[in-house]
Amino acid sequence: MLATDVKRLRWLGIDMRSRERRRVAVLVTYAAFLVAVWVHPRRTYQVVWVLFYAGFTSSFWPALEEATGKWTRRAIAGLALLFAAWVLWEPPLRRHIDPAGFDGAMFTVATLAVMSVVGVGRLVDTGYAGWMANAMRKGAKLSWRGQQRLARRGFLYGLEGFAWNEYGMRFRDLNDEQRLAVEKMQRACPQGKWMTGMERKLIDDERMRHEDDHVRAMVQRTMSFVIGCSAMAWSWAAVSGWKVDAEVIAAWAWTVFALAITLRQAWVLWTEPDPREMAGEMELLRS
Repeated sequence: MLATDVKRLRWLGIDMRSRERRRVAVLVTYAAFLVAVWVHPRRTYQVVWVLFYAGFTSSFWPALEEATGKWTRRAIAGLALLFAAWVLWEPPLRRHIDPAGFDGAMFTVATLAVMSVVGVGRLVDTGYAGWMANAMRKGAKLSWRGQQRLARRGFLYGLEGFAWNEYGMRFRDLNDEQRLAVEKMQRACPQGKWMTGMERKLIDDERMRHEDDHVRAMVQRTMSFVIGCSAMAWSWAAVSGWKVDAEVIAAWAWTVFALAITLRQAWVLWTEPDPREMAGEMELLRS
């Protein structure tokens, strides 16, 4: 699912809540990636460097907005761009880089998977594995860290969970009186206890887990289609006696690898509606 924080739904300063804007960004991103890996025209590596550096600096922008003033942010951005330009055009630093070969392809894939609009952990939240339900099923096998994690999310379970909620400490660090109080709470709620107003968290977590399972299934079907078509194309080329250049095979491998990493994010960006529309629909339902 899309990130719920509005600040996270910005990429290079662009508001990405609009689904149409996200779709354009996904298409442009993949088109640029294919050109860089398959064609790699002149100065491709330099352009990828600029994009990587822009994405890298933009990840620090929210923190800079809270901690610094306007002119300080501009100065930091200017220094970052000057450093990027120096790295790009300084001959000693570019001497051992092959922009059209392994280095260029690897760096392009890294930029796509980390800094682009379909980068992992940027605009799309990581998958939900229903960890709360799984942790609750473990019961007595749950570690003290797991009990504290559940307590932070609103479900109190075990001595460690009640101890952390009541005193903010581990059970073993409590004094005798505090231990007796925690043990009494745990005996009164052997199956655990939801904090007030937190009961829906588990339901929401399970719903998001099912949504993520659906997205992963669509990604798996898409990747199966891509790999199947690739296998038929390679087989046809072999039967026809075509001589396939090693560079073509490398570009194909990098492309499949990039799809495997980014397709889940791209699918969510392509299909998820505008969060503002969803908020409007929820307001209508409430009224």
